[in-house]
Amino acid sequence: MVELDIRDLLENEFEGDNVRKEITYAKLEEDLYTDGILSMHPDTTYSTTEAAKIIGRSDSTIRNYFRTDLDEYIEAERHGKFYRLNYKSIFKLHMILLLIEKAGKSTSDISYFVGISPSVSVSNGKRTGRIINEEYSIDEYNNRLKQMEEVIKHFHYQLESNNTHLKYLTEKDKLSGLKEELDSIDSQLKNAELKIDQLQLKRQLLISEDKNYRLLDLSLRNTQQNKSSGFIGNLLSAFKGPEHIDVEKVILNAKNEVEKIDASSKYAVIDEEIAKIQEDINRYRNEKVKIKEKYDQQKSITDNSLKMIERSTEGNEEEINS
Repeated sequence: MVELDIRDLLENEFEGDNVRKEITYAKLEEDLYTDGILSMHPDTTYSTTEAAKIIGRSDSTIRNYFRTDLDEYIEAERHGKFYRLNYKSIFKLHMILLLIEKAGKSTSDISYFVGISPSVSVSNGKRTGRIINEEYSIDEYNNRLKQMEEVIKHFHYQLESNNTHLKYLTEKDKLSGLKEELDSIDSQLKNAELKIDQLQLKRQLLISEDKNYRLLDLSLRNTQQNKSSGFIGNLLSAFKGPEHIDVEKVILNAKNEVEKIDASSKYAVIDEEIAKIQEDINRYRNEKVKIKEKYDQQKSITDNSLKMIERSTEGNEEEINS
């Protein structure tokens, strides 16, 4: 029989075998089908010496397992002092040794896997056959089932807690985004208001400078006996002639003339810039009102999410303590 046939045969034979399942759980399948195992013939029985060569162990090691509770599982044929093993018995021994040597299992663990209880002794000192303790198995099964339910319950709480935390972090991130928008709007508002203050100050300084210049110019003009062209001429003419000059009257008349000046056209550019910035300020304020409403709503949602986390944490602690 070719190697593929013996592998398929063993897979079919041990499809529901608990020891075979443990091999899979322990991730030992790469060590399972050795050259020796694949060389077996299903119609041949082997001595312990031959079986030892197939699985790479000593004859005494194999015989030792016939003195344990697992000999019922191995099912070796006994002929007086000698044993004969078919391909299934050798494969069982091979799996047992793999679990013991590479997965850290004990013979008691494997006995439990296959449903064998410890041996029962009678008065003559001989071992009776092993039987399955059904009451113990059911209790153990119920205990394991209860433990599994606790694990699932804890996992459910943990999953719910993770989802709650994720929701809170999402809502908190939204709140942070709205806070950044509010801060940005406030910054733009302050910059715009500062710009208006600067433009108004600039406008006021220009008006003051213009008035002072006109005041000086008119004062000098009023002191002239003869008209002279230009500002320099006005300045020089103010100091010509022996006649007495009423300075206070000259300045008062000049002030009255300066106050009549209509400066709106001269400073129209600055006024237009101020008006434009004021429109921006009004728009920023409207946007701030809308964002503030969203922020307040989001803060309420975020606070509720945080309360849910606190309640969930308290519930989990009570569940664990109970």
